[in-house]
Amino acid sequence: LASSDRLQLETKYSIDVHCATGEHGKVMSVLKQYAEDIVSNLGDRFPNVKTVSCFDVMSPSVIPKDDALRKDYGHAELNELLEWYGELVTEDGTTYPPIIKSKVLVQWDHWKDSLATRGVAGRETELDVTILAHELQNELNRDSYTDLRFLILVKVSFLLTSVYCERGFSIRTHHKTKENSSIGITLLNCKMMIQQNGPKPSDKEKFPLTIGGSMQRFKEHKDRFPNRSSAESR
Repeated sequence: LASSDRLQLETKYSIDVHCATGEHGKVMSVLKQYAEDIVSNLGDRFPNVKTVSCFDVMSPSVIPKDDALRKDYGHAELNELLEWYGELVTEDGTTYPPIIKSKVLVQWDHWKDSLATRGVAGRETELDVTILAHELQNELNRDSYTDLRFLILVKVSFLLTSVYCERGFSIRTHHKTKENSSIGITLLNCKMMIQQNGPKPSDKEKFPLTIGGSMQRFKEHKDRFPNRSSAESR
């Protein structure tokens, strides 16, 4: 990445770190190394940041519904990607063939028209990942879309996220505190599932219903032994 791009990445984003004072230096060191490795990896894959932005036109939500606007839409970006992925590359004495060919432009025109015809173009941004996943399994999973399919796969890889995994770690830390370190895996899983999927305790309508339903299910499945209880012995 160019120095200006690095500066933009460094100044645009920030993260709050919550940890004990003694651990702060270690945590910050790990985060710094992690961020530097990500920037370095992206820099190796895409020396020109403009190459990355070219994939934006492939989001179904931004593809025009209007025929006239859609006609030449994305051609400049596809030509840019064609220069990057459609050329011979020689590295360490080994020459690699082009990954895509010029026919990707024809495939692009056919696909975006197909999206518009099927009413998929120009929909909500939140649906982009779902639509692209469906397209890769169906429409783009054909020999006639080989080159475009590769580009869409690269685009989808940008959208991969670990947010759900990180959220799970956060919820686990919320329950398995130092004061509650003896909590077992079974109970911990139950508490995490409740916090993730259940209503908030402040919800006076749904929360009592959930508790009541849970207790009813517990009574139906839990084996009880009244003859062993202290009350019975008395």
